[in-house]
Amino acid sequence: MLIAGIACLTSLSAVAQEYADTTGLIADIEAGIYEEYILAPASVEDTFFIGRIIYPPGSFILKAKDDLGFKPIVTGNTDDRPSQLFRMADIIGGADVDFQGIHFVGSIGEDKAVSDGLMRILTEDINLTVKDCEFYDFQGYNTIAKVYNSGGDITVDNVLLVNTGGKVIQVNYKDDDDTPNYVPKMGDLTITNTTSIDNYKRIFFELGVGDVRIDENDPDLKQRFNAGAENITIDHCTFFRHEGVDFMQGRSIYEFGGVTAVEGTFTLTNTIFSAMDENLDPDSASMFIFDYNYYDFGLALAPEDIDDIDALFGATNTVATAPVFADTASGMWDLTLQNEAEILGSDGTPIGDPRWRQQEWFGEGFDTKVAEDIARVYSYRDRLVIETAEFHNGNVAVYSVTGQLVNSLKLVSDRTEIRLPSGLYIVNVTTRHGAMAAKIVCSD
Repeated sequence: MLIAGIACLTSLSAVAQEYADTTGLIADIEAGIYEEYILAPASVEDTFFIGRIIYPPGSFILKAKDDLGFKPIVTGNTDDRPSQLFRMADIIGGADVDFQGIHFVGSIGEDKAVSDGLMRILTEDINLTVKDCEFYDFQGYNTIAKVYNSGGDITVDNVLLVNTGGKVIQVNYKDDDDTPNYVPKMGDLTITNTTSIDNYKRIFFELGVGDVRIDENDPDLKQRFNAGAENITIDHCTFFRHEGVDFMQGRSIYEFGGVTAVEGTFTLTNTIFSAMDENLDPDSASMFIFDYNYYDFGLALAPEDIDDIDALFGATNTVATAPVFADTASGMWDLTLQNEAEILGSDGTPIGDPRWRQQEWFGEGFDTKVAEDIARVYSYRDRLVIETAEFHNGNVAVYSVTGQLVNSLKLVSDRTEIRLPSGLYIVNVTTRHGAMAAKIVCSD
């Protein structure tokens, strides 16, 4: 596996470097040597394991190699708690950080390894972009970012989040020096073409509150304020089966301490909220543009049961027709729309994440169809299921994300089931027709 392998570095130019494993990666990022750090593992089984928090000194891009054919897996563990993979601190002049085409794993077996998300931002004017990435099993908080004292933008596009345990994005601030100060705010929060499935316990994003000292002569005189945003835009997203408190509110998407949480416009368009436990209630934006969304917040909060939906969701053209997904019960989370023509949005296309309307299903982990005549691999709760058109002389090997062989056996029928503990696995299936690899997530 990569984590135990020999380093293989390829210098592409003065601004970019390829890495086949983690050797040299952390040191180079912390030294700020390159603009782009390109992950180029030999196979889907090879894992980039980050053993400590990385402290970048400024702007960088971490991305998968172009035309790699799969998303490289990045996970980690550290003795520090709470733990992130990256921490931006004490950077003068701001920075731009981009993550592209990567599969991030937050938990390894029973260990909540990355307990506080991909990145913590503790300095001003950091712009964060996460594009074409996947996040699985972040069972702590702040899957994508926890942001303090920053006026930068956060952009999330074409991202899949599965089994996250807390706030995906939190914006907050610290009054570290105990001096009078004003509430900092982030720039724009933009979430597009993104799906979040099974967010437990808390909310998707939060504009957090905190105590601010307001009188330099009275250290005890403090007031609680919001950490606000300039604008929030959510478009063509799918949010399915979230539990806990309010999806986008928590305690703070409302006017608090005289500060409006969203100073500009809150735009929510062409988006599906299905099988949700709680409501939206974003009632402190200066302007709402809420059009062509489907809301299903449980029996008590279904749109047809609410007399004045505008009071909860703002001015909206609510889509009355429920989305019919391909398969949400078997553990495959196939959110391909079966009734696209009935739920068109403001732009004439079906609402929700457009990735699920592609011919080839997006999920690498649950229903891989690289070679359907060889095998179909998916999870069903705590079981790995392999269905093969030809099972004679077939073999299956199951690896953990760190490369440890968990199970191996010969296929004895056209359907084989293996019971596995909760976690993410790499599955190799070989028959006389060829071989394929899949990523699957099992949950008890």
